[in-house]
This record gives sequence, C-alpha cells and structure tokens, in this order.
Amino acid sequence: MRGMTKAICRRQFLLAFRIIRHETVSGMRLDPEEREALDAALEGVDARVFLFGSRTDPDAAGGDIDLLVFSEADPHRLARRIATRFFARCEERIDVMIVDPAAITPEQAAFIATLNLVPLRPAA
Repeated sequence: MRGMTKAICRRQFLLAFRIIRHETVSGMRLDPEEREALDAALEGVDARVFLFGSRTDPDAAGGDIDLLVFSEADPHRLARRIATRFFARCEERIDVMIVDPAAITPEQAAFIATLNLVPLRPAA
C-alpha cells in the first residue's frame, strides 16, 4: 500500500510540476545585485531552480529569498554551498530548500503544490 501511495503522490506532483513549469509569471522582485549573487551562487549547480515565496509577488514588500532546488545532490551540502556563495556577494536573507525529484515524499509534494514557483533556471 505504501508503494501505491508513493506512486500516486509522485504522479500528482509531476502533474502539478508540469502545470507550474509552463506557467509564466512575470513578477519577480530581485534587484540586479541579488540576481548577480544568485547567478554566482548557482554556478556549476546541475539542478532546476525556482524562486517562491514573497519575492514572486510584485505587490509585496521585503521578504527573504526562497529557493526550491530539485537535485539528487547531498541536500545539506548543496544548500550550504548555495547560501554561502550567495551571501558572499549579497547580504540578503536566503532560504534554500533541496528536494530530490527521484525520492519526493508525500509531504514535500503537498507543500510544493501550494507554491507559486518562478523558474530561475533549468538544469545545467
């Protein structure tokens, strides 16, 4: 039964991801310094990366930078690497969430389905 639940969850996630991936969202509140810092932080990272949270709302103010990274790499090392590289160039708060697309949990899929994701870059 657990395998069946995982398969259903993965199918729902893939369907939601396909819909989100094709949605074009123009609102992304990042200034040039933040964009450059993100580019530097993500250099050499082979992953799909999305912005989510308040920075995807053009009418909101402030807020940290929230990234969702789909990667099979070690999540702790990759999150620390991205955050450290970003902070070296820009002293803005950043949260990095790493999700292994091959091992997504039902909880992760449910959370991701609630997000407004703005693609920052496809896998390298």
